[in-house]
Amino acid sequence: MESDTPTPMNSPTKRTTNKVLLSSVCKKIAKQLKLPKDVVYEVYRAIPLHIVDALKQKKSVVFENLGVFTPHIMRSNLPHVPDTYKIRLKASQKLKTTMLKLATDENRQATPETIK
Repeated sequence: MESDTPTPMNSPTKRTTNKVLLSSVCKKIAKQLKLPKDVVYEVYRAIPLHIVDALKQKKSVVFENLGVFTPHIMRSNLPHVPDTYKIRLKASQKLKTTMLKLATDENRQATPETIK
């Protein structure tokens, strides 16, 4: 099982953490829920399609404990430049709190402002 999500690139200003492969995440979830791994993988593959469908209808998509996906259209002042569509994810407070706790547990300095 391979992900069709692009691999994040390293940047001088941002640090990329170690990667977790989709297949291992699906395997862990399948074991935890006692479901076939293929079923979990297909659900994973379907979720982004449904998010995009809702965003096309100019709806926000709320994932409890994760955050809210919202569509944004960036219009140009130049007539020949087409609109740019962006998706924003605002992390939930629970996710921010969890990440802050993890950062604190690993003796990293983190504040809620750095997690936003």
